[in-house]
Amino acid sequence: MKEKIKILDLETTPSQETSLQELSLEQQQGVAGGTLLWYDRSLGRWMVEHC
Repeated sequence: MKEKIKILDLETTPSQETSLQELSLEQQQGVAGGTLLWYDRSLGRWMVEHC
């Protein structure tokens, strides 16, 4: 099962749900000034990284 997060995208829609695996490397580098949230299955918990 793919984990999904909500990414705030002010240029297109107020909020959209997307999978980080579907983003290109260039798009991932453009995710800045916010909070990155992902689920680490090996640790069994959610991880947060502030950009």
